[in-house]
Amino acid sequence: MKRSPPRILILFLAVIMLFLAMPVMTAQAQAYITLPPSTQAQVIRIVDVNAMVVRTPNGDALVRLIGVMPGGSPQAINYLTGQLVGQNVMLNSDPSLPIQPTNRWNYMYVHFGNRFVNREVVEMGFALFNDAHYFTNYFDEIAGAEYLAGGAGLGFWATDMREPTLLRHHDRININTATPWQISNRLDIDISLAQAIVAYRTTHPIRHVNDLVFVQGMTLDAFVSIRHRAGVSTNINTAAEDELATMLTGGTALAITTSRATYGAFTDIQQLVGRNVLTQLQLNAIAPFISVENDYVIDFYRPQFRANINLANQLQLTRAGATPIQASNFISQRNIMPLRNVQDLMPHMAFNIQNTNAIADNMRTHTNINTAPRSELESLFGRSAATTANINTAVNNILTRRTQEPFQDIGQLEQFLPAGATFATIAPFIYVDETPMPATINLNRATRPQLEQAGVPPNVAQQIINNPQRGNWMLPSHLPAFIRNLPQDALNNLTLVTNINTATETELLSLDPAMTLHIIERIERYRDEHPFGNANEIRNFFDMLNQRPLYNRIAQYLILR
Repeated sequence: MKRSPPRILILFLAVIMLFLAMPVMTAQAQAYITLPPSTQAQVIRIVDVNAMVVRTPNGDALVRLIGVMPGGSPQAINYLTGQLVGQNVMLNSDPSLPIQPTNRWNYMYVHFGNRFVNREVVEMGFALFNDAHYFTNYFDEIAGAEYLAGGAGLGFWATDMREPTLLRHHDRININTATPWQISNRLDIDISLAQAIVAYRTTHPIRHVNDLVFVQGMTLDAFVSIRHRAGVSTNINTAAEDELATMLTGGTALAITTSRATYGAFTDIQQLVGRNVLTQLQLNAIAPFISVENDYVIDFYRPQFRANINLANQLQLTRAGATPIQASNFISQRNIMPLRNVQDLMPHMAFNIQNTNAIADNMRTHTNINTAPRSELESLFGRSAATTANINTAVNNILTRRTQEPFQDIGQLEQFLPAGATFATIAPFIYVDETPMPATINLNRATRPQLEQAGVPPNVAQQIINNPQRGNWMLPSHLPAFIRNLPQDALNNLTLVTNINTATETELLSLDPAMTLHIIERIERYRDEHPFGNANEIRNFFDMLNQRPLYNRIAQYLILR
């Protein structure tokens, strides 16, 4: 028969436990302060790899590192204690993570001299990046630090720490080349969704990770969980064998890492053939999906032909992927008002979303005459009376000229036009290299002064403001006659919907009087790092800025592509 512990022993243990709990209770009872957006402080204790206590003249505060997961490697707390305790650091908040009244933690970026601690602990393998902070300003930088740690085998990524679950959840993968099994296993998603991704990319090669939102069955939660582990292009100079193996056989992946270790970094992808790592046929198969640097957007198009949607004829539009009916619709709408995007038409003409995205990849509203392929240059003369032979001659001359010396301004193209084509017709839809796109304004939302600044006569501007149908003009064919009859120069400056990923400051300002330069700066910074991928992401962005009323007023006029 077991004997119960003596009462005195139980009492003794209870006192010991109470004693041990006192520091915790004291810490919990302590009044920690809320920090301002930017402040200096002294680190007095490291709590975890992503948490510390700091001291300021106004009191002590609890700080968590933005973009960093708790529960670091065994060495993490010792390292941070030795490096930071007793030191002065600079703390900066992120507007996307406002402090909550009931939350004592201040989410901050921590800078120690010229060291960015949030990135450093991830880059050294002491911690993993925090997926939940995907919308913050430096998230891509911190997520990229984990990629570097993995490639170097540091901390969590050392040989004896590389557990299968860690690899499956955090290794990079090339989403354009991986098999369904690799996608499912490495990104930890259902095999049916992985198969849907593969089915989608066969007709819609994934140019940016955000294109995954168009895959059938892709939920917002699934997208957020994989977006920073899925890549569209693989850097052959830094990718680990795990990632390379999602494009090639294991032996070839090993040959790439061996070659760069032996001969140094690749300066161009063709060196894969020159160093006898790949055959030319093997390289051709994966060329669109690899690079010698970090590429987050792939610039390629399928099928073979591309067209300028504002200038191409019906044959050229269908050659670029549109159906005959779609091509006719494009032409009928652009004859009223220039098209700014294929998606301008999609919600109002019952286009299938995936079909439309495939078409959008092959259509341009404005053409760079220094880089456009032959098919797109041919489409510049689709609205003219030029013969096929004359167009071919003109395009050959353009290609020869730009090879010898790139065009410096669009006016230089005039001497190469085929008979029957007029420069005035194509000039609004062509540009040279970094020439800014037209500063359009949103016709549905602009103020009278903005309309007049865009070239609309004052009396017509007032008619637009007073028109009861204004706000419902979604297609050029919806416009009343007095707008259709505006001079072409004015129509060229107007749009009915606004692409939030490309719109100029002028156009964004025209959406609403509450659209301030500060909000526009945040939009530009956000889309530069990762373009908006879906409507939910736009709404969440405005929520983070506490601008839901503004979003509600302009949401129906926003497009993404």
